[in-house]
Amino acid sequence: MTVRVFVGGDLNFVMFEREVFGVDPSKLQECKPPGPDEVTGSLLHGEQAEQFIDTTLRPALLGPEEAERVRRQLEKLAELEARCDLDH
Repeated sequence: MTVRVFVGGDLNFVMFEREVFGVDPSKLQECKPPGPDEVTGSLLHGEQAEQFIDTTLRPALLGPEEAERVRRQLEKLAELEARCDLDH
């Protein structure tokens, strides 16, 4: 069994907030709250985070050709979701 985890800036400083899936619960560790001098929050939000993922992160991890293929698939998915929203 795996779980989906929200990675946010409430207790840490993160580049962008996100949900991570496929996490083994036995690998999770409890953390203590941040101290008064610790930086928390997220650097990128909304469209900024999406642009960073599309233009920098995904190509670095997958390579430019695969990243472009994924981008096209995500566009198709967004179009389908928009159509479903219009139908209801």
